[in-house]
Amino acid sequence: MFPAVAERTRRLISRVAFLCAIAVCPVFAQPEPSTLWFNSYDEGIAAAKSEGKPVLIDFVAEWCVWCKKMDEDVYSNREIAQGLAEFVCVRVDVEKDPRVALAYDAGTLPRTIFLNTHGQIMVDRSGYLPLEVFQDALADARAGARTKLNANVAPVVKPIETPAQVVERALQEAVVQGKDGLLELLSHPDPAVRAEAEKRIASDSASAIPALVRGLSDTYLGTRIASLRMLATLGVTPVPFDPWASRETRLAAAAEWERWLAAQPAKAAEAEGPPAASKNPSTSP
Repeated sequence: MFPAVAERTRRLISRVAFLCAIAVCPVFAQPEPSTLWFNSYDEGIAAAKSEGKPVLIDFVAEWCVWCKKMDEDVYSNREIAQGLAEFVCVRVDVEKDPRVALAYDAGTLPRTIFLNTHGQIMVDRSGYLPLEVFQDALADARAGARTKLNANVAPVVKPIETPAQVVERALQEAVVQGKDGLLELLSHPDPAVRAEAEKRIASDSASAIPALVRGLSDTYLGTRIASLRMLATLGVTPVPFDPWASRETRLAAAAEWERWLAAQPAKAAEAEGPPAASKNPSTSP
C-alpha cells in the first residue's frame, strides 16, 4: 500500500511541476523589448513616410563614450523601448554619414532629435540625457507626434551621390565660380572621387594638361602633388618638379613648365594629346 501512495504522490508532484512550468516559462521566454534602429538615414526617413510614423534621430560616433552610456542607461530601458516602438528610430554615425551631421549641424554628441509625422523638429537635445530627462523628451515627442508646427522644418539632406555625380556637380559649380574644378577634385578626400576625376582627365588630356601645369604653382601642397602625379600618369614630365621645395624653387620650375607648354603646337596638342617629346624626361622646355 505505501508504495502505491508514494507513486500517486510522485505523479501528483510531477503534474503540478509541469503545470507550473507551462505557466511560468512563457514569461521567462518572452524577449525584452529593444529599440530597432535604421542605420541608414535615407531608408529610415523613407520608412517613416511610408508608415506615417514620427522619427527619432540619434547622432553618435564610435569614439563617443556618452553615446554608449545612453545605450546602457536609456535605450536598454524596457519602458523607453516600448515608447519608441511608436517611432522610426534612425542612428546616424557622424563619421560614416557626415552629410546628415552637417545638415543638422550635429556638433555635440550624442544628439537626440524627434521629428513629427510632418517632418518637423519637435524635440532637439544635445549631450547625454539621463533616463528621467529622456523620458520627459519622449513624452513631449509622443504628445506632439502628429501636430503640425509653424516652423522647425527638418533640413533637407542631399542624397548620397556616386563619384561620377560628385565630379559632375563640382565641375558645374566650378564653372559658375570661375574655378578649375578638376584641380580641386584631384585632391578630394574620397579616393573614388579622385579616381573618377583622373578618368575624366585621361579621356581629354589635351585640354586638361594646361590646367594641370597651372596646378604646379598652386599654394596648396595637395593640389601640386595631385597635378604632378596626374601629369606623370599622362606621360608629361618635361622637367623635374618638387612640390615640397621652397616657394622660389617651385615657381622657377613651374615657369619652365609654362614655357614648355607655350611651345607646344596647339593643333597637335588638341589632336594627339601630349606630344611625343613631352614623354622624354630629358626634353628641355
